[in-house]
Amino acid sequence: MHCATCHGVSGISVMPGAPNFAQNEGLMNPDGTLLISIQSGKAAMPAYRGVLSDQDILNVIAYLRTLN
Repeated sequence: MHCATCHGVSGISVMPGAPNFAQNEGLMNPDGTLLISIQSGKAAMPAYRGVLSDQDILNVIAYLRTLN
């Protein structure tokens, strides 16, 4: 719901510059680093601290790792 607008429903990015998760782009970092990035936001991506719980974000990261 929050990510598909840029990263696509299946992880294939639809916005220039957004990582293509289906090709493992941006997922080489440890979960903790990705958690902080999602909490803080980056470039066009808004911060999700307070929108998603830490556990929800970690669940998203775990799901993304299954897309490739």
